[in-house]
Amino acid sequence: MPLTGWRVLEVSEGPAAAFCAKVLSDLGAEVVVVEPPGGHPSRFGSPRHGDAPTDEPGARFVYLNTGKASVVIDDGELGAERLRALVADADVVVTDVDDDALDALGPVPDTTSLAVIRPFGSTGPYRRHRASHLTVFHSGGEGSLLPSGAGWMRYPNRPPLQIGSDIAWFDAGWNAAIAVLGACFDRLRTGFGQWIDVSVQESQLTLNRTRLSRFTNDGVLLQREGNRYGWAGMLDCADGWVQLVGVTDRQLDALAASPDGAGLAEAWGEDRSGVGDAMTAWCRARPKAEVVRVLSGLGAPVGSHAVPADLFACEQLAHRGFFRQVDDGRGAPLL
Repeated sequence: MPLTGWRVLEVSEGPAAAFCAKVLSDLGAEVVVVEPPGGHPSRFGSPRHGDAPTDEPGARFVYLNTGKASVVIDDGELGAERLRALVADADVVVTDVDDDALDALGPVPDTTSLAVIRPFGSTGPYRRHRASHLTVFHSGGEGSLLPSGAGWMRYPNRPPLQIGSDIAWFDAGWNAAIAVLGACFDRLRTGFGQWIDVSVQESQLTLNRTRLSRFTNDGVLLQREGNRYGWAGMLDCADGWVQLVGVTDRQLDALAASPDGAGLAEAWGEDRSGVGDAMTAWCRARPKAEVVRVLSGLGAPVGSHAVPADLFACEQLAHRGFFRQVDDGRGAPLL
């Protein structure tokens, strides 16, 4: 593994630093997580088995900490000395704590890389601001365009939405992990570590760079109502949803001429003004797997919106060994 033999110390409060350290652990690094007496706050969060005791680790904690070791550090002087010793022995320190907690780490050796992940970075007027996922996601700008496509067409008056789960924290964790890999490579060349400053806001902004460049270079201010695909987009099926983008006349003709498209040409008319209604009804009458099979076979860009059951049954993910079974500490297997 590329990071075998590298020692990583994680001093975290949220998922961004924990996910960064998980990526490094998956690449072979020896990761030690610092926990306060009583355990890391994320130990007791959701999701969890319905009958699992609330004092047992939740599934997210198990996922983020698979392959890591942990050490309990208290707030006393002995704890402070032990923490500083761990920092001195680490090749990389990954953290998301504030300045006061960062100072408690003590001096970081010149050979150690320090990655600090914060909502708005470690410099600037917002450097001390705390933030929820709702805050940092919308600070990147994409929320103003959501819902879009079929979502906007169905609910045009909805306020801006955040993306699901805590994806902004995980995006920042990925960026930090990539930066740490660069710092490790540089240390092999120079012998010195790096100070890595990761802003969750900027991590979100990089994902919206095309929207920004359209505004600065073309003067185009994208709006939710403009982010749609005519009659295509998100269409509901008998058992879920599919996403359909940019279907051409050639593909429509091929569908109408196939056994699966019997009656479609008559339904949408010579001027094709009825394509939207006809295709909506066609999708609703079929399971999403059939819609994807038929339309992708004609070369149309289409995919289904997967639910967890779809992912666990996916042959591609199973073939690549994506899901791993781990023990949650109670003897119950988790995927």
